[in-house]
Amino acid sequence: MRDRPAFRLKPEILKTSEIQNRAEQLTLAYAEQVGLDAARLGISFQGVYEELIYPDFGIELQEGLDLGFDDAGKKIFGRFLPAENIVQIDRIISHDNNHPQRAFTYWHEVGGHGVLQGEWLRKQLKLHGGSGCIATTEDSLSFDVVSALERQANVFAARAGAPNWLLYHVVNETMDLTRPIRYVGPSKYSLQIRGRTETVTVKSFEHLCWIIGKRIQFRFGWLSAEALGYRIAETSMVKDYTNSRLELNRVATDRRSIPVFAAPVGEILAGMVS
Repeated sequence: MRDRPAFRLKPEILKTSEIQNRAEQLTLAYAEQVGLDAARLGISFQGVYEELIYPDFGIELQEGLDLGFDDAGKKIFGRFLPAENIVQIDRIISHDNNHPQRAFTYWHEVGGHGVLQGEWLRKQLKLHGGSGCIATTEDSLSFDVVSALERQANVFAARAGAPNWLLYHVVNETMDLTRPIRYVGPSKYSLQIRGRTETVTVKSFEHLCWIIGKRIQFRFGWLSAEALGYRIAETSMVKDYTNSRLELNRVATDRRSIPVFAAPVGEILAGMVS
């Protein structure tokens, strides 16, 4: 008689747009709780966790641990224990405020695995018995990661960390946009940033998005410029007018374009919650 194969945690089948919408709704609930004017000044993981995630989802956060390495020798940044509803963060992340992946790791673990997947995973564990955990390494945070569980968590983290309603507002406000920024190839670009003209040397479309992301990190709890650049590249605010393929490993999405250049934020929010 063969041994029964080990049970593996599997994700709920969700469309990318549904994951993104859940992340948007989480941050909109936070904005409603603290007030839209306050939320538009900026959003951070810590603020959303304390005001909304912990009270509503009960996810316990354990920081400053030494989580060791996975079987492939990769350093474990974080770990989610579904049955216990606990997220553990390695001290390499929690104790280094300047770590480039710090904010995204928290959103990935607590938001992606905890908020998005937690209840589903607990149901699976109850149905099949046993226990399990999800360990996150640096490779897990890449958008071309193979694991469906990790891909879902990344999509949620990217959208929760930089939700559309705030991203469009901040970029428009910071860059004084009246129309999309056009990328026409590597060159020097003159950007309007907070009322001042700044000339920057741009190497690629992704680099242009990264430059803009770098200017607005403080409004998003110091989410990395790379993560913000990825999100900006998904929007209609910066457009690639070259014929080259984008180098970003983007997650396919059936997103809709939001005409925000002339629309007040109230209309955008109303459209999202309707």
